[in-house]
Amino acid sequence: MQISLLTLNAALCCKRYSLQIGLSFEDVRMAVLVQRVVPAHYAFVIHTRNPSNNDPNEIFCELVRGL
Repeated sequence: MQISLLTLNAALCCKRYSLQIGLSFEDVRMAVLVQRVVPAHYAFVIHTRNPSNNDPNEIFCELVRGL
């Protein structure tokens, strides 16, 4: 699977989001993390800033059941 900032769907989504938060589209960067899949009971991500309201004083956690 190929993911690119320059695909039409990704570019439109990124452009819309960057306008909402006042960020120039040219300043947008993408990071990719590649990890080995392990059998786990749970998986989680912790955001150091709430992604739904951009509040730096809120920590946002996502938890899902594993394989």
